[in-house]
Amino acid sequence: MKLIDTVVMMAGLDIADPLHERGFDHLADISVEDDVFVPSICILELDVVAKSNGIGDRERSAVYSKLLRFIPSNKILSLNIKIMKRACELMPVVKGRSKYFDTIIAAFALEYGAEIISTDRRFEKLGVKTIW
Repeated sequence: MKLIDTVVMMAGLDIADPLHERGFDHLADISVEDDVFVPSICILELDVVAKSNGIGDRERSAVYSKLLRFIPSNKILSLNIKIMKRACELMPVVKGRSKYFDTIIAAFALEYGAEIISTDRRFEKLGVKTIW
């Protein structure tokens, strides 16, 4: 199983991003590959990042309209208490700004025995293999 990280969604949506083509390919894989999923927390993280960068409601709504074409609802993994418990146990291991979301995404991967598709190598410190 492979999980898409938030940075992959951002790259795949932003044509100005130098990693756009590869990110877009990974987004396209979600609906066609049986083993590629999106942790629900990544959708929240995407919105928090967009909103904190001044992207308004209409623009964010347009982003979600695009994502609807790539991510069917059955490919979104729901956050649950077991994952949050595991994330709390991982939080002391990670340093930096995005440790909150990263540890939750890593907890999803550990709970599902998955790899994370990401450019972020901090996941490896948490015992999760990353691929890009």
